Amino acid sequence: MPASTLEDLLASPVRLAGYRLAAEVIPGVGPRSFLHSGPPLRPGERLPGALRGALTAGLLFEGEAATAEEAAGIVEAGGVALTPCQQRRTAGPLTGVVTPRTAVLVAEREGGERFYAPVHEGDHGGMRTGMFDPPTVERLRLLADVVAPTLDEALRLSPPIDITAMQASGLHRGDECHNRNIASTSALLMALAPAIAKVGGDRAARTFAYFADTPQHFISLSVAAAKATADAVHACGPAGIVTGVGMNGREFGIRVSGLDGWFTAPSPTGPMVSLDGGDITRAAPGEGDSPMIESIGLGAFALSGALGLAHALGRTAAEASALVAEMRRVTAAESPVFRLPCEDFRGTPAAIDVRKVVAEGVEPATTLGFMHREPGRGRVGVGIMRMPMAAFELAAAALDAAEGAADA
Repeated sequence: MPASTLEDLLASPVRLAGYRLAAEVIPGVGPRSFLHSGPPLRPGERLPGALRGALTAGLLFEGEAATAEEAAGIVEAGGVALTPCQQRRTAGPLTGVVTPRTAVLVAEREGGERFYAPVHEGDHGGMRTGMFDPPTVERLRLLADVVAPTLDEALRLSPPIDITAMQASGLHRGDECHNRNIASTSALLMALAPAIAKVGGDRAARTFAYFADTPQHFISLSVAAAKATADAVHACGPAGIVTGVGMNGREFGIRVSGLDGWFTAPSPTGPMVSLDGGDITRAAPGEGDSPMIESIGLGAFALSGALGLAHALGRTAAEASALVAEMRRVTAAESPVFRLPCEDFRGTPAAIDVRKVVAEGVEPATTLGFMHREPGRGRVGVGIMRMPMAAFELAAAALDAAEGAADA
């Protein structure tokens, strides 16, 4: 067993270290060289619709194209180089597109390792959902030119912010820190508000207005912290633990400690409920890195702590508790930091074990938003989906083969 136990790795705090532009901190992000969510895209396949829309928005935002038609032409001609977010210590919700001027937050583990996630654009569309209309581009500019610099300056004027502690607190106030983040976003704003006020002027006012419109802001902190913890488990934890989860709109994939590469299966297509009247019959297969949040014991693995969300997703309190109990069958640990008030503060199930998934025949769950198949149409639904068993079966077989070769 490594010197750091799995529980030690799950308990290690992650702090908020800054808000920057992607090209300043993420290697390999540059002109027409962007990031996307999920496992690597297969060469030669047409890109999913939402991803095409997001790339169109990115090219407009970066000034690489003057019109949406010109940008879409660049995308269709293969004029944008794409790299998975997770290969760059980054986690991208939904399309996960990161361009050079994308505002990103910086999360830091003990020891100084840094991880990144794009700053949430607001709860009404956005590049992350495949939108590329003028309001989407203007919000990207607002984040890059006003919100991120203001928050970065405010952080330097504030006491250190422990993301992990805020997640734990949010779980006690109705968040599961994936698709419900209202309490955690409010806590973050309360911590930063005095320093934002010191920054002052129009910048402060516009930043406060952004928070008023973006109760999901904290998901960016949550997914970056999940990436930081998962990478630590991959490097130092026991073999067979899921250390990366993502979808690229075509394939679902996992990374597993003790093994190299991705193990993939077709990306899930539901189930879901309609979001703001969206046509769920036109929903595309799942996309995004945010299910990494489940791997550390939050999201669907803590749904009984977020009954407001459970109700919105069509689940009763009893069904939410039953789902969490089911996830305990496929995990290697209980979280030392995330605890459920409804279970006398028992730790949430954490660290998905691929062998247990296969042996129990239980597919891990995640909450997830689903996007329209066509570019520019945004999200249409949200639901609790199951991660495909086929990916876990491939990983478990590879783990057996690797261990057999080592014993030979």
